[in-house]
Amino acid sequence: MKKSTTIGVFVSAILVGCAAGHIVAALPVREAHAGTTPQKWEQLCVDRDAADVRDAQANEDLRAPNGWNHALAKYGQQGWEMTSVVHMQTLILAVCFKRPL
Repeated sequence: MKKSTTIGVFVSAILVGCAAGHIVAALPVREAHAGTTPQKWEQLCVDRDAADVRDAQANEDLRAPNGWNHALAKYGQQGWEMTSVVHMQTLILAVCFKRPL
């Protein structure tokens, strides 16, 4: 393909893309959740002291009575869902949860 033809195709593609962008931008878009109330959440972050975790190493037996698994089960029974973990290398410093209000 000649250089001038390649440039012509490239410029045409850009012009078509710009025109399509203006057309699409003018189209009405409905809200995804029109007429509904968004879910509200309660958040909670607990460090290992608040969760009564003595063995916070992620590579240790987390099923131990003083490990994070015990704490996660306790908060899960209260309706909390884990959302994130704050850690430093293999040491779990805190865990964050959410539950519906």
